[in-house]
Amino acid sequence: MLILRPGVPARSIPELIALCRREPGRYSFASSGAGTTLHLAGEMFKHMAGVDILHVPYRGGAQAYNDLLGGRIDMVFGNIPEALRLSREGQVRPLAVTGAARSPQAPDVPAMAEFLSGYEINSWGGVLGPAGIPPALVERIAVVAREAVEGADVRRQFEEKGASVWWTTPEGLAEFRRENEVRFAPLVRASGARVE
Repeated sequence: MLILRPGVPARSIPELIALCRREPGRYSFASSGAGTTLHLAGEMFKHMAGVDILHVPYRGGAQAYNDLLGGRIDMVFGNIPEALRLSREGQVRPLAVTGAARSPQAPDVPAMAEFLSGYEINSWGGVLGPAGIPPALVERIAVVAREAVEGADVRRQFEEKGASVWWTTPEGLAEFRRENEVRFAPLVRASGARVE
């Protein structure tokens, strides 16, 4: 979710784009670290909107949020749970979620794709292990993981924290990862993003 400090005079993505175009290099965005999905969300916004904003990487989200609330940075591309909490408390202004569609946890916040066609980037996680795990054990872990994420309690806990449950096969996860690497490689190269 893209959130702004209250002093930034933009109330929508079109207003933010116009503001950043009028004053190139004046505004900054923070992420929880260089090379993270949240960093790439900002780089994708810069590229697709044609704006010049400064990326300020942090080692984790806590300091980024503190500096946003303190007025030292202008916006944060953050994961929904913390960004949503701060927006509900009225400390920040949410402008958009970065998924392809609005989030069920924040249906009044538009998706970035409503303004920038094709914009979509999500943080995701999976169960991984070292190479060489016996196939029978991989299959057993997959079965247990599916039972967990399809259970009502786990689904409820994910949704309460602003996340969505998604299960796929081990092969499906590997393919999803490969597709993401191919899709985001040009953006990574163009932005110079790298994990530090």
